[in-house]
Amino acid sequence: MAKVRVFGAAATAAAGLLIASAAWAATPAGGLPPSGTYACMAGSGLGYGNLEINGATYRGVFYTPAGAFHALRAGPDGLAFTGGLGDFEAAGARPQRADYMGPDGSSNHQPWIRIGYQTPGGNTEELDCERQP
Repeated sequence: MAKVRVFGAAATAAAGLLIASAAWAATPAGGLPPSGTYACMAGSGLGYGNLEINGATYRGVFYTPAGAFHALRAGPDGLAFTGGLGDFEAAGARPQRADYMGPDGSSNHQPWIRIGYQTPGGNTEELDCERQP
């Protein structure tokens, strides 16, 4: 197997990819995520809007903040979004499981949430929501 040496910005980017890969393999941290606004993106890079968490309540996922806050619960089966996931579900996604994953593996170490869902076409995918600094 050939060895490849990477220097400069490419080395920094490669190191970031390794850190990001480690985050994808993370196990759930459990409990409730910290309060804040979380930007949600699918693995394809498609943005789905924001999830707003305030203590043990939340609203979203939405493109424009609106609506009441609902109870957010944490248990052995992950997070329970008691009022649904707004615009995300309105677009046809069916959430299967959600977990608070703890700080991400990037340099800013922001808390993140992973939501597994089924697409309207029946595929299983993941939505990652990272708290915005």
